[in-house]
Amino acid sequence: MEDISTYLTWYASLKKDIENDETDDTTLDWLFVTKCTLAAYGHILSSILQSTLPLSESLAYWDSIYGNSWYEAYYGIQSKLKKQISLIHVFRKLYNVPLPLALIHDEIQQKRTTLRSFRTQQATTLGLLIKQAPRFDSADNDSGISKQQQQSVSIDHVARDTIEESSKAFTLTSTSPFHVAHNLKKVVDQQPLSQNYLHEWKKEYGPSSTLTRYWIPGLIVLFGGKMAISYVFERKEDIVAWTNDGIQTVRGFFVNWLWEPMLRVLDTIRFKDQRIGLSSKEGLKSDLQSLERMVVEFARAHYHLSDAEITTLASQVRDGDISRVLIAYENEIKNPLRNAIRGDLIQSLLIQVQKTKVDVDMAMQALDKLLKSNELNFAFLAVAPSMLLTWASVSWLKNIYQRRDGNRIRQYGQPLKNTLR
Repeated sequence: MEDISTYLTWYASLKKDIENDETDDTTLDWLFVTKCTLAAYGHILSSILQSTLPLSESLAYWDSIYGNSWYEAYYGIQSKLKKQISLIHVFRKLYNVPLPLALIHDEIQQKRTTLRSFRTQQATTLGLLIKQAPRFDSADNDSGISKQQQQSVSIDHVARDTIEESSKAFTLTSTSPFHVAHNLKKVVDQQPLSQNYLHEWKKEYGPSSTLTRYWIPGLIVLFGGKMAISYVFERKEDIVAWTNDGIQTVRGFFVNWLWEPMLRVLDTIRFKDQRIGLSSKEGLKSDLQSLERMVVEFARAHYHLSDAEITTLASQVRDGDISRVLIAYENEIKNPLRNAIRGDLIQSLLIQVQKTKVDVDMAMQALDKLLKSNELNFAFLAVAPSMLLTWASVSWLKNIYQRRDGNRIRQYGQPLKNTLR
């Protein structure tokens, strides 16, 4: 803008002798004024665009504080402590109603209202600038160029002043490029004042400075950090022990409750370690053959069976039928003492003990088959709680991180959204 002002000053010094002579207007003069106008228009438009987003950010800052008593009290402590004490003293004398939080609340509300009003004004000015952008026809009509130049200058006045005060900018009647350049120079010269005005506006109604906002957390971190460092040095050995215990606990959890159970699941899928069971097939087979021999020998000694009957009896024993031994046992038990010494009571009892052992082995074999058929389910059931706990912990941490990123995006995107509105 300084270069534009310099060029316009040079142009005015060259044309001051013919200021009211409209016959001396040339196309070159209009092209010069047009170029200066476009440059000033672009600079002012960029300046308004750059000043609109900080206004929305300031408004978002006050909106985040407004209505929350804790935030308002914290703002009053960090930025306006001395001022609030003086205001409380004045209001106590005038009204005898010291309400510091009400004062802070009203101050924030007043800043919000003022920022909204100024943002609306900036948006209106920006919209008017965009709508009335300089447009130049291809016709070589000087009067048409003059009209468009005057309109561009008047729009620049709108960008500089308020909407109400800029109505006089549309009353330009001269068609001389000198007068148009003269008015354009006024706009250019006022631009630094507009920037200073925006700076003062932001200083008055914008958020507090970084030092003002963070001096309280800084003090807390300073003293809290000092105390924490002292505590760490005093309890250094305990902290190291706690850290090692925590690391070992986490490591034990992942190794014993995640890694090893998953390895067992893989071993089950690959059909490894199948020798371990409640009973073995060979043990059941040997016990059953022993029972069969005992019953056959007992039957041969007492019933004198033929070979065909022996074969049938062996088949019955394999099916679990030892009724011939039980009949003999019923007869022997009638005289237990005599038959225990001279009879076959003890032999029949031992055969029943062997039969009980075979029954137990068969039951264990059935249970072992049931366990083996559900071994994969049990393996997954063992690892499921730890996997579920790990998944829930990871999901919780992920949601916290995504929520923080979402809040950050909303924090930076809301002012832009409000600006676009």
